[in-house]
Amino acid sequence: MAAKKDDKKPGEQSRHALGGVAQKPAAQLPSGYGSFLEDLKERIHAARIKAALSANRELIALYWHIGKSIVERQESEGWGASVIDRLSRDIQSAFPGIEGFSASNISRMRSFYLAWNGSVAISAQPVPKLGRENSAQSVPETDAANLPPTLAGIP
Repeated sequence: MAAKKDDKKPGEQSRHALGGVAQKPAAQLPSGYGSFLEDLKERIHAARIKAALSANRELIALYWHIGKSIVERQESEGWGASVIDRLSRDIQSAFPGIEGFSASNISRMRSFYLAWNGSVAISAQPVPKLGRENSAQSVPETDAANLPPTLAGIP
């Protein structure tokens, strides 16, 4: 009689239990395999964290840029607050199903830029006589084309 797909010999694990792939028992693995596997798992975990941080950094840069662009247009061309509602509708229309671009979120992006555009020093202590170079948590001056260093330093 022919062996069934899930019949196993002594010491073997079921193909079904392991996603259809028969594996050697631990006793038959090559020397150093365990440490090799642990190293790969650590690298995979680190790469996944790095990718998430990179994605977060890009989103923060995007939100800051959107806020900056809105403020600049409002100041230079006299755009009113209603532009935020229109932007929200147009962005959601251009990217159906996209999240994070409601009028309230776009308004928060504008506020984010205003809070972190480098025009206001933030100090850990309320000592007004300290200069920017002495303030532990001051927001550095920003180049108009780039993010402030505080935001650019986000991994």
